[in-house]
Amino acid sequence: MINQSMNADELKKITYDLDQQMKDHISIPEEELFPIYDGIISIEDYCNPKTESRIMWILKEPYDDMGNWNYRDSI
Repeated sequence: MINQSMNADELKKITYDLDQQMKDHISIPEEELFPIYDGIISIEDYCNPKTESRIMWILKEPYDDMGNWNYRDSI
C-alpha cells in the first residue's frame, strides 16, 4: 500500500517489486512481449513534502507492441 508518509527508498522498492511481478506474470519472452511500466514519474519529487505537484502516469496507451520499457525512464 502506498501512503503519503513513505520515503523515496520504500516507494522505490515497492515499485521495483511490482514491476518484477508484472514482468514475471505478463511477459511472453519467446515472442519478445513485455509489460510497459507506468506510475510515479519521479519518486524523489513525489515523496518530497515541498513538491507542489505530484505526477503519476497511469494507463497511457503506448505506441509500441514490444514493451520492456517504462514511462518513468522516458520522461
